Amino acid sequence: AEAISGAVSGVTGTLSAAGSIAMVFFFNQVEASIGENVVIVLAKDMELIADSKGNARVIAGSLSASRSNIGAGLTIGFLYDEDSVKAQVGDHTKITATEGKYTQRSSSDMNALVITAAAAVTASAVGSALGGNFSAIVLKNEAVSSVGNTVTIIAKDDVSITSQQLNDLYLIAASAAISGGLTAAGGTLNVTVADSNAKTTVKDGSKIQSTEGSVTISSLTEEQLISVLASASASVSGSGTAGTISVLVSDSDTLTDIGETEIRAKNHIQIRADGSAKLFQINAALSAGAQNAVGATVSVNVLNRNIKATVAPSLIIAETGDVELGATGDEM
Repeated sequence: AEAISGAVSGVTGTLSAAGSIAMVFFFNQVEASIGENVVIVLAKDMELIADSKGNARVIAGSLSASRSNIGAGLTIGFLYDEDSVKAQVGDHTKITATEGKYTQRSSSDMNALVITAAAAVTASAVGSALGGNFSAIVLKNEAVSSVGNTVTIIAKDDVSITSQQLNDLYLIAASAAISGGLTAAGGTLNVTVADSNAKTTVKDGSKIQSTEGSVTISSLTEEQLISVLASASASVSGSGTAGTISVLVSDSDTLTDIGETEIRAKNHIQIRADGSAKLFQINAALSAGAQNAVGATVSVNVLNRNIKATVAPSLIIAETGDVELGATGDEM
């Protein structure tokens, strides 16, 4: 999905204003499900896969260039993405892959690029220039892979039950104001909220077995949020003011929850929950004025991570390999 907008204004008079708005609203619901009391027997591989991959582009710009008393450029960019991806096996179902493997996966992958710019230039000796840039981004995504109560899954080769939630966001936002007269003011504001959830569950009474391979039950969240914000102002005979404000709220749940079950494998058994986040921000403000010049940057980051791998009282047997239960968080 893409939204691209632009505006240019250039007049001689009292006011020259340019405004641009670009918005993308992204909603996805993807589900692959097997119902209750189903019996499946097959010789080859069994796959239950729900995948969602989204690409969003928001590009907006405005330019006011004139000899007016007031020159103003305003740009607004907005992205809202909400994905729900589920791979589910209902209660009391029996699945047997006599000569193959069993793969159950839910995956949500979002890649977003937001570029916004606003500029105002007035050559009037008594003029003022105002450049404003506002962007808001909301990412609210979940991937769920679940096995119901009293389910039996047996495969000769590997058994894999996983969920993964991936977010990549790249933001570039800039504003500029140049006045040949009194005042030049530029401001850039961004608010980003990322809510990522990956959950893999196996409920009570279920049996998961690989007769010749390994068993993997896991959940994964990965976030890469990169933003560059800049603002500049210059006034030939007056004052210049420039500022940037960036607010980032990142909240994620990565949960692997195993009930009272039986898990067997010829080789290894791996039960994991892993979450990683890479946050990179650059904020810059530059101002120049014949009388006064003020530049300021504000950056606020709020991170909340919940990463758990839990197993209720269960029978877990790896005949020739290892059993690994682990949860890790990696942030930078």
